[in-house]
Amino acid sequence: MTEASEHLRISRWSLYQLINRQQIATITIGRRRLVPATEIERFVGSLATTGGVQ
Repeated sequence: MTEASEHLRISRWSLYQLINRQQIATITIGRRRLVPATEIERFVGSLATTGGVQ
């Protein structure tokens, strides 16, 4: 989560809010919750078409 939030330049709290709003999908492996790089790319691409985060 830390790496994903740093890549997006947002706080971990903001990342968790996006996940809870189902704007970013995660995968769970054991007890770890991960954000795939493809999901980060998809989210950033969607910002360009929608004009930002709601």
